[in-house]
Amino acid sequence: MSGIQSLKPSIPPKRPKKIDNFRYTQKCTNLLTQYKAILKDPEIQERFGDLESFQKEYRVQFPSATYRLKVGVPATVEHAGSHIPLSPEVAGAAGGDQQVSARNVAETVEKFITFMDALKLNYKSKDQLHPHLSDLMSSLNTSMPKDFEGRAKIVQWLITLNQMRAADELTDDQSRQVFKCHFLF
Repeated sequence: MSGIQSLKPSIPPKRPKKIDNFRYTQKCTNLLTQYKAILKDPEIQERFGDLESFQKEYRVQFPSATYRLKVGVPATVEHAGSHIPLSPEVAGAAGGDQQVSARNVAETVEKFITFMDALKLNYKSKDQLHPHLSDLMSSLNTSMPKDFEGRAKIVQWLITLNQMRAADELTDDQSRQVFKCHFLF
């Protein structure tokens, strides 16, 4: 329950304006990592089941935090536009400019190819795919317009993967559906 409550105040748009996007991204990523680590404990899984069961049993309702836990990435990673989480060093090196650069596009293409290669190599488990898809989503936010039509599909696959246990695998049908994402680009 503390993980859900910890995430609640850091969820935009209710998060304080004092925290910049980079710090928010760091804090939210750390909390999500802790949440995922706790859920790997078989005793915790047996006692509490999934997130929805836990919320019903303890009458806990934080829709924004619940959504963030399901997606598994900070809002700044999920959404593009002015919420690009650049570190002060990166923003300084770019002269404070957050415009899309050829380098950002090249990095996005690299992440996309890496993700597609993982699928071609028949990677199916959450542990194998989620890091690549999360990296791709982060990279997309620095190189694609906010209204990029493939963003919703990628977020949906992030949610699907994030709801799986670490060793769970996609079915053959799901693998084919994810592989169809290459048409989005």
